[in-house]
Amino acid sequence: MSHKPLKLLLADDEPWIIENLKTLISWKDLSIELIDSASDGEDALRKFKDHQPDIIITDINMPFMDGNELIEQVKSIAPAVQIIVLSGYDDFSYVRQALIYGAVDYLLKPVTKTSLIDVLNRTVTAITEKNRDEEQKVLAHEKLLQAGSLITDAEYSQLLYDDLVPDKQTLISELELEYSMYSMVLFKIAELNTISRKRDIPLHKLVFNLKKEIKKLLGISDLVLFNNIYSRSDFILLMNADRTLLERINGNIIESLEKRFGTRVCVYISNAQYSFEKFSFIYSEGSLALSLRHFKDKKNIFNSDSAKKVDIRKRMLPEQERKLLFAIESRNKVMIRDIIYYEIGFNRSELQKWLILEVHQTLEHIIRIFQQVFQTDAEIILLLENYQYMMQMALQTEDYDELCSLIEQVIEDTIPDSRSSNGAVSMKKTIESVSDYIDENYFSSISLSSLSSQFAIDRSYLCRSFKAVTGENLMSAISRKRIEKAQEYIRQSIMAQGSRTQKELSLTDISDLVGYEEYSYFNKVFRKITGVSPSDYKAGLK
Repeated sequence: MSHKPLKLLLADDEPWIIENLKTLISWKDLSIELIDSASDGEDALRKFKDHQPDIIITDINMPFMDGNELIEQVKSIAPAVQIIVLSGYDDFSYVRQALIYGAVDYLLKPVTKTSLIDVLNRTVTAITEKNRDEEQKVLAHEKLLQAGSLITDAEYSQLLYDDLVPDKQTLISELELEYSMYSMVLFKIAELNTISRKRDIPLHKLVFNLKKEIKKLLGISDLVLFNNIYSRSDFILLMNADRTLLERINGNIIESLEKRFGTRVCVYISNAQYSFEKFSFIYSEGSLALSLRHFKDKKNIFNSDSAKKVDIRKRMLPEQERKLLFAIESRNKVMIRDIIYYEIGFNRSELQKWLILEVHQTLEHIIRIFQQVFQTDAEIILLLENYQYMMQMALQTEDYDELCSLIEQVIEDTIPDSRSSNGAVSMKKTIESVSDYIDENYFSSISLSSLSSQFAIDRSYLCRSFKAVTGENLMSAISRKRIEKAQEYIRQSIMAQGSRTQKELSLTDISDLVGYEEYSYFNKVFRKITGVSPSDYKAGLK
């Protein structure tokens, strides 16, 4: 069932302000139609009568008829119309009068994305309550909230990284007005993409629902909560609360979220903070603290003191590095396995004693040594990057078996087996079924474990057979299929521009649709396979 967008009229005698509002956010994504704009009060009144908008955003000071007189005239004709006034700091006495005349809210110039979204949320809520077509307005409101949630996530995620600076200072100023003291709470929620696929719900909607659930469990409205769009497992919460309250509340939240979504949830709670200038450092400190727990540690709540008590060990010694490099250069599988599994201790029994950070660092180090040996082989380099990404996903879920299996497959796929491939060739029909499965499930979280279980084949044998039959590494085939589908989605998205029935997909949407939880990695794989970035590919089609 399709629903009509809400109609909105803009009125301001300064054209640049009108243009800024038109381009500040994607109105179409919010299910709001900009019907027209007016350059003065009388023009606004005429266009109001012609178009009957649901919402008017108007300046206070305009020629011929000022904003307050316009509000009075409009409200006498259509009391249900929602009017938002634009004002500078010097005009605040006029704003008070506007609110008396019936304006629903106000925006201070210069208008920011977050303040505009916030006011629109409240305005659409008011429309929902007053409009007779309740179902349509509720759905419009939900769509607005979801779109607004995505915009807010993108805005606040800038604060987490020192090199993302466009609107950073504006956001910091807004937050410092709201919070004189705050605590940062970092939720790390594993397997979002897997949950999204299993429940057949888009990732952005799952994120929106998770945020809504956290706020509901908290029962506190005085907070900021957003999802890091560059690391989708991370949810960042700001609260004016003491540590005892935070730990009690978040203990309840962890239990509820794990039960409802069936995944591991870990939380970091910062010390009280008084400035947002070091916000990215606090986030990095929290991410580090969560990585300084032992593999399969049952503890869920961590703080800055947690990291101080931990002794981080270097699990791969210089002598082991040299021996591993020699073994890979010599293509000696027996020696490679002996060094990794026994000398370094990357095996199931030993990993339980390791910190998450130590596992991550060791995996990265092993992959870098393989990359050093095969640096001139583009196919193997891409394959290693695929395995690196899959290792990160397996590390999130603390899957011992998958991590060890991935290490084994790195060895198998980079160093050819001298044995005959007749057995693999005899598996041609099975491998064709595996290929068909990848074609139909490329968007899922496909792992070696899942394929091995699905087709009842040993993981190593499956990879060898796939390579022998198709001439392509298994992980490379999955990546190629995903990027092919991404190119198809981009072409469809270009065709959908201007269509009323089709939604134009963003590149982040497409990344989610083809099975990549992190856009940065999708961008990297896309560039490796096609030679251009997704944005350049899209631009070349226009």
